[in-house]
Amino acid sequence: ETAPPAETARPSGNDTDVSVAAKIPVFSLPAEGELGKEHDPSVQVFSNTLGEWRVHLGIDIMTNASAPVYAAAGGEISQISDDPLWGKCVWIEHSGDAVSIYRGLSDDLAEGIEVGAKVDEGCLIGAVGEGGILELAEEPHLHFEMKVGGADVDPIEYFSKSALEALAKTAETLPIE
Repeated sequence: ETAPPAETARPSGNDTDVSVAAKIPVFSLPAEGELGKEHDPSVQVFSNTLGEWRVHLGIDIMTNASAPVYAAAGGEISQISDDPLWGKCVWIEHSGDAVSIYRGLSDDLAEGIEVGAKVDEGCLIGAVGEGGILELAEEPHLHFEMKVGGADVDPIEYFSKSALEALAKTAETLPIE
């Protein structure tokens, strides 16, 4: 068995499972903005809002309140919640057992955004909100998380080259090849 081309292979946490890794889509940026906090499940960061230390399981894309938020890849909406800490949240299931999670959205989602709806990459989901108290003391941003096989992963590892280039304007540590 030969490995798929590098542009379709994505880390899966299991180097022998190339077929599943090849099915994970390449993600585009869900919102225009600058990279804020990066994904780091091992180092706790201080939440100014809650006055406590927490790990950061996603990335923050710093943008304006009400900035549009788009599906980073095609899939099916599996969950929508009104979380007291995060505000409005949307989960999209993708191929390859990948899930993207959009946290801190405004209350009003785009038309047709409901559980079970199929979305294409670039489909408008909603807008950045200001309702989640977890990161309320932060500047407006989209908190974007990903899971693969149920495990938290760094979204940066799954972004397209153009998405990385857009974020690299403010973060010199991103792996652009």
